[in-house]
Parts: sequence; C-alpha cells; structure tokens
Amino acid sequence: MEDVPVISFDLDGTLIDSEERIHPKDIAWLKNPPEGCLFLPTTGRPLFSARPIFERNGLVNGQALPWPLVMNNGAAIYQAGENLLEYSPFPVDVQNWLIDYAQQHPRLTFLFMD
Repeated sequence: MEDVPVISFDLDGTLIDSEERIHPKDIAWLKNPPEGCLFLPTTGRPLFSARPIFERNGLVNGQALPWPLVMNNGAAIYQAGENLLEYSPFPVDVQNWLIDYAQQHPRLTFLFMD
C-alpha cells in the first residue's frame, strides 16, 4: 500500500458555515482535488445528516459520496461509495445505562444519535 496525502477536516464550522454552505473555492477543490490526494470528511454527524450537505452544495447528484468517511465521531467508518467498513456503537449495557441516566436527570440535556 502506497502512502497517499490525506486532507481530513470536520464539517460543522470548518468545511461548512452555519447555513451548511461550502465555500466556492472548497467546492472547486473537492470537484478536482490534486492528483494523488485523498479527501476524508470527518464529523460527529451520521451519514444521513452529512450526505444532504454535499448534495445541496452540488458535489454529488444522486450518487454515493466518492470519499471515505469517518462519521459519528469515529464510530462509523465508510469506504468510498458509502460502503460501511466498521461500526462501533456503545455496547448495549452502556446504551441502557445512558438512557436510564438521562431519564433520571430530566433537567440535563442529552443528545442521542443513531
């Protein structure tokens, strides 16, 4: 396996602005990246939340995302073409404990994503 330069960065507040827009210069680069360079989106978002951003910004049109992806804060890793390579959710006992804890503390805010 050869070494390939990787450009990896977060979506929210980095690649996209508060309106989920990608800067035109970034769009141009993503449509035509330097030869031999790999773009690797990384985000806390799940795929179903991130994918529409690339659609709305004209980077894909109905086809699978062409890059490998690190989603869900690293819990889901995809190969190019949205092929799930690895998924590492919390074990069921930890999930149950978190849900119980959230229910016992209704004044705290919790965000659960699948």
